[in-house]
Amino acid sequence: MEQKNFSLLKARSVVPNKISDKYSRILGGFPDSVFMKSGLITLKPGEGVGVHSTESNEELLIVLSGSGKFNLKEGDGIPIEGGSFLYCPPETTHNVVNSSEENLVYVYVVSKALYA
Repeated sequence: MEQKNFSLLKARSVVPNKISDKYSRILGGFPDSVFMKSGLITLKPGEGVGVHSTESNEELLIVLSGSGKFNLKEGDGIPIEGGSFLYCPPETTHNVVNSSEENLVYVYVVSKALYA
C-alpha cells in the first residue's frame, strides 16, 4: 500500500464542489480523506446515474428527499425514499433511478473495502 502523509488530513467543514447540475463532489479521496469519496446527487424525475459497479469499494446512500429505485443487475430494484439509507457491498453492478415526480436527492459515501 502506498504511504500517505496523514498529517495533511484535517478535521474541517466541507463545502460541496458543484461539478454539474446532477453532481457535487464532497470528498475525492486523498488528500481530502484516506479512502473515502462522497458526493451529493440530484436526479430529476426519470433520470438515473447510469449503470456502474462498486468494484472493490463499499457504498452507502443517504437519501435526503424524493424517491426512486436502487436497481441491481441481477433483478428487481430496491425502493429508496427520503430518510432512508442503503448499503451496497463490493462488486455490485447497479443504477439509481428517480421514479418520482420530484427531484431525488442523496449523498453517496464510497470507501475501499478492506478484506480481513
